[in-house]
Amino acid sequence: ASEVPEKPTDPEGPIESIESLLSELSVTLEEYIDSKEVSGALVNQLRNSLKQAKHHLNKGSDGKAVQFVEKFLKHLNNKPMQKFITTLAKEDLNTKANHLINQ
Repeated sequence: ASEVPEKPTDPEGPIESIESLLSELSVTLEEYIDSKEVSGALVNQLRNSLKQAKHHLNKGSDGKAVQFVEKFLKHLNNKPMQKFITTLAKEDLNTKANHLINQ
């Protein structure tokens, strides 16, 4: 049996970079938009928040980037916007965004 390397358990070091998590979040969002699971006014709100987060990340402002991911979550969970998103898409995007914030 081949040995499976253990995942790092160091709580101090990020296991995944914010860049890769943000990229994954963007790709996931676009997939949900393509499949019409995210639609209407929510599309631009979510896209713009991630675009701003990427912009700040590229400038080296991780803290500002995280603020825009938090804004993404606010839009995602905004009551009047729930008609524009499926429960599955909302749960998945919430999980990924929170994972990024907690890095």
